[in-house]
Amino acid sequence: IGPWRFGDKLGQGTSGAVFYAQHEITGQAAAIKIVPKYPQEYIADEINEASDPAKKSPTGNLLREVACLKILNEHPNIVSVKDLWQDAENVYMVMDFVEGGELLKYVQKHRQGLPEAEAIRMFRQIISALEFAHRLEIFHRDLKLENMLLDTAGNVRIVDFGLGGQCGGKSLTLTCGSPHYTAPEVVRGIPYDARTADIWSAGVVLYVLLDGFIPFHGMDENDLPGMFQNILDGRFRLPENVSDWVMDLFYQLFETDPDKRITIKNLWKHPAIARYAPR
Repeated sequence: IGPWRFGDKLGQGTSGAVFYAQHEITGQAAAIKIVPKYPQEYIADEINEASDPAKKSPTGNLLREVACLKILNEHPNIVSVKDLWQDAENVYMVMDFVEGGELLKYVQKHRQGLPEAEAIRMFRQIISALEFAHRLEIFHRDLKLENMLLDTAGNVRIVDFGLGGQCGGKSLTLTCGSPHYTAPEVVRGIPYDARTADIWSAGVVLYVLLDGFIPFHGMDENDLPGMFQNILDGRFRLPENVSDWVMDLFYQLFETDPDKRITIKNLWKHPAIARYAPR
């Protein structure tokens, strides 16, 4: 499409496939997400629409993701969008190619979890990106390891802000995101602040980084009602081999009352985070 020549398929998501590509003149590498258009669907700037963004089509989600990412391009831990193309059938979003691969696959190679210092370093980058986005009133709403990449230096890069949108601090009501990472207020289906929901999801990411497994689950992998009940109760399996500081942090991240949940401002001050500040 345009000056971009496609290579291998990098992945497949619910909204579309992602391919490796190179610019035919400069040789620059990129990742291109391809999302099929719906019939008679027109491209529009929907990022400030009042209707809930998660009700939109895959193409609408892609356009919101592009709008969000263009605003967020300046942050080093958020994948940048370079270009946008379309033809009669598809929309093509040209993004940074992140060579290190998926964070999920990296964690799967370390089934016992990552060392605390490495996990907290990554978590600091995640909350830095969230803090930057939240200041612009952009919320991710689907934070999970599958939406995070690693560059060759081991730094986290967050993708898929397509469920976000600029909500102006308004409460949201639609349940979206991935079940294992869902905050209790989202499970309840009540109006919620996307900021605090993002913090809960980031806490699940940190837990998986340290433990190798998800914190909330039912009797088996198909027992979603049981898992949701444990989320509502804030009942999670205590991770092994973490410091008392990190354990205290988990209790604050998994506070079921969103008004009492730790904020990003206070996360930076927490001993589990502050002790690993770059020197």
